[in-house]
Amino acid sequence: DTRIVKTPDNFFGYQAPHDGGAYAGIYCFYEDDYREYVQGKLKQPLRKGEVYEISIHVSLADTCGLAIRSLGFALLNEPKGNPFFLPLQIPFQELTLEEDRYLSDKKEWIELKTSYIANGEEQFLIIGNFYGNRGTDFISMDDGKIHPAEKRVAYYYIDDICVSSQ
Repeated sequence: DTRIVKTPDNFFGYQAPHDGGAYAGIYCFYEDDYREYVQGKLKQPLRKGEVYEISIHVSLADTCGLAIRSLGFALLNEPKGNPFFLPLQIPFQELTLEEDRYLSDKKEWIELKTSYIANGEEQFLIIGNFYGNRGTDFISMDDGKIHPAEKRVAYYYIDDICVSSQ
């Protein structure tokens, strides 16, 4: 439904894209460990031993009552499905803020970046929260205006994903 899923106004609030005309949105904390991920194919496979910079921009949706401390990413040789929408059980690397803060900004985009040494031939990038609810570090963002159904939800907009050689 294009009335619910659109930019900059959508079901979860308002956020202009960081770059371009759209962004992705994913549940990173929800009841029963429900998870969503962004996945895409790289333009070319990574080269073994080469150092790459992984960067993304994230913004917490307006309606959410929780903020988490980090997101994660995985680089794989094959695409990975998630038919049950549970935390993926695959090796991943965390994307956190250097200041050890939570990803709590609902107005501005936050850049997360890190380095990655390629194993060789990785060609699919997956971004999301790979931890279950019990393993996820979070804080309340409830300002008294959050709908009761959204008090235990962390939904993030994801934009401007980049994998570049250093």
